[in-house]
Amino acid sequence: MEDTILEVRHFVKLHYDINVKVVKKVTSYIDENYILTTDTEKTYLLKVITVKDNDDIRTQKAIADVMIRLGSAGFNLPVRLAANNGSTSILCPFGKSKLSFLVLQTFLQGSLLDDIICGEKDMVNLIFECGQKLAAIARHFKGEVLSHLSRPKSEWNLLQVDLYRHYVAELNDQIREHCQNAIHTFATMVVPKLSSFQSGFIHADGNACNFIVSPKEIGWKITGVIDFGDSCTSYYIVDVATLLTYMMQKAQSSNLDIHEVAKHAYQGYINVLPLNQDEIAVLDLVVAARLAQSISIGSHMIKLEPEKSHLIGQSIKPCSEILTKLSSISRKQIRELWAIS
Repeated sequence: MEDTILEVRHFVKLHYDINVKVVKKVTSYIDENYILTTDTEKTYLLKVITVKDNDDIRTQKAIADVMIRLGSAGFNLPVRLAANNGSTSILCPFGKSKLSFLVLQTFLQGSLLDDIICGEKDMVNLIFECGQKLAAIARHFKGEVLSHLSRPKSEWNLLQVDLYRHYVAELNDQIREHCQNAIHTFATMVVPKLSSFQSGFIHADGNACNFIVSPKEIGWKITGVIDFGDSCTSYYIVDVATLLTYMMQKAQSSNLDIHEVAKHAYQGYINVLPLNQDEIAVLDLVVAARLAQSISIGSHMIKLEPEKSHLIGQSIKPCSEILTKLSSISRKQIRELWAIS
């Protein structure tokens, strides 16, 4: 770790002429993130994003362009700093000679939604705002074609069922059956209807760690959105389903009503960007598939990187509990509980 800290300090000094006093690594699934405090007490975030091929490089450049445009339009999100050569990202080896995109960006002030403690009423209102924020981001690019952000080879692309379906065999009996059913239903009842769904740019990672919360006169408000690393062009229903999946995880881990949370997340999103009737008819199936995807990929990742078992397990456990709950009630009940109509 000491070698990494020295490498971070050297990189930031070399490319940005900034002296780093404190380096704090932030635990994450895939990429590496470091919170930096400078000798002038400013705070930045250094993102180290591993790239595998030219498609990844094009994707990262496209994400940078999207973030610049959103920032210019008034969205509160991190701003990438220009390096000494004028670039907002540096492609170079990092750590164990892994080719990576390194990005230094501003650190948004406030708290993560995942870290605050408040009553259920205040929390569901904040989750409603999260839905509004993600939908506003998607709506900003409505009608545009962002070809470099299609990301067809990502196993986190929910539509690429064959990329994650085979991981289900590694699961234990009960949750394996739930995952198999959810993925099969998605592949046979949702994928054939894709042509009737709305599509465009989506954030695609609406979890409670990616929303910045600040206090207001009474309570809290959502003031920023971070981490565009999974953003892509896909279907708006995937954005909604991912938001509901993550917010129900938050609810399950915080002893909140998962259905009340799902309802507010859904209502917040469609308040800004409505879904059509074909999308509404299958939303619960897309959520179930997204839960199965998280469980399957997460369990496989633990086998590959057992040192991250605690971090990844924090997601798998609530996802498994939620999918089990959803599998025990009818689709009609789910639709009523989430106020889907």
